[in-house]
Order: sequence, then C-alpha cells, then structure tokens
Amino acid sequence: MNSNSKPVLFMIPFAGGSAYNLQGLAALVKNADTVILECPGRGNRFPEPLLDDINAIVNDLLVQVLAVVRQGRQFAIYGHSMGTLIGYMLSRRIYTYAKVYPMHLFVSGSGAPGLAGKRGWHLLPEDEFWKVLSELGGCQPEILENTELKTLFGPIVRADLAAIDSYTYVEEPAMDVEVTVLKGVDDEAELIKFQHWQRVTTHPVDLLEFEGDHFFIYRHLDAIAEIIDNKLQTVDYAGNIKSFLF
Repeated sequence: MNSNSKPVLFMIPFAGGSAYNLQGLAALVKNADTVILECPGRGNRFPEPLLDDINAIVNDLLVQVLAVVRQGRQFAIYGHSMGTLIGYMLSRRIYTYAKVYPMHLFVSGSGAPGLAGKRGWHLLPEDEFWKVLSELGGCQPEILENTELKTLFGPIVRADLAAIDSYTYVEEPAMDVEVTVLKGVDDEAELIKFQHWQRVTTHPVDLLEFEGDHFFIYRHLDAIAEIIDNKLQTVDYAGNIKSFLF
C-alpha cells in the first residue's frame, strides 16, 4: 500500500496541548497518514495570537483540513478532550463546505457536545485555577509541578477553556459517520456523557474504556493506535466496505 492510498488522520490535541503531545500516538498509526493540527499560540505557531473562541479555532483549522479533503483524499479525525469538540465541529463544517464526512471520528477523554455548562474556569484566580485542574485530572502532572511551565502554559490553557465555554450546542441531524469513543475508567466525567455520543451519528457507537484517568492515552498508546488502524481497515481506500471483526 503506498502512502497516497492511505486516508489522512487529522489529530487534534487537548486544551493547553500542542502537536508535540500527540506525536507519540501519531508515530504508531500505520493505516493512515497522520496530520496533527496545531492551533495558534503554541508549538510551531507560538508567535500567533491565542484564540479564545471555539468557532474561530475551528475556522482556522478548517482551512488546513479542506486543502487536503478537496484533493479527494479519504480522511478520519481523532481528538482528545477539547480536541473531541473541535473534531466534531470540524466534521460538521467540512460537510457544509465539501459535502463529505470523515470515514471515522475517534473521540477520547470527553463526553458528547452540549452536556457541559459554562464553567468559567478560565476566570479563576491563579491558585484556584491550578487547584481545579489538578483535582479534575485535566492537566498533565509535569505542568502542575513546574512553576515555569505553569507560567508558560497558563495563558494557553485559559484561552482554550474560554473557547470551550464559548461553545453553544445546536441540535442537528445525526451524521453518517462511524464514531469510536475512548474513556479512562477513572475519568471524572460520567460514563453516560460518553454514551451520549450516540446522538451525533446514525451508526452504533463503539465505546471502549481503559485503565487510567483523563490522560489514559499515554498509558495505552499501542492499544489506541491498534484500534485506529483496525477501524480504518473496515473501509477500503476505494470506499468499499470490508468485513472486519474487532
């Protein structure tokens, strides 16, 4: 199988994250050409202004995605935490502009869109802000334990949390997209919120749980990459259904 016959897997990091945080998983995926989408204000886009509006972020990434989609390449989307919301919104918006859905949507570490209220965490005083993130398991330990890293990543995390709060759920018809949902068994979010991903798709959702908390993905990189590879084998690269047991 040559590279051009593979679908593209667009990968979207969590709040406060960058492309660096998904490089390990991307390197293990074999059945797709991985493209980690970088939001402004971090990674190789660090000099650019941060965006604190979810629609502005989605529109920014949409330009990158459509450039590939309009080449006729099949594609899938993977997102973790905040990346799941962006991935869902991108799926809708890509269909609006290109009349095609992803062949698969992989969402990990977050319940379905529209179930969380406005939390206002980005407005908290510094000490309380980091305390909340620590208690919720919503921030990587290496950041929480390092003052310099907190100074560097604090504005990024706050902007991302403000962006999440800017989201307003609008009920729309279910998408013709296969969805795989991944959850850490010790994640603070209730299981039912993950089960509600069923309302966004016409296909039965596959919900898989892993040992670990919100950042369970780093304990299970090989297994998650295998899941992605297996799911992308269920459709061949000419769009024909293959039989595959998972």
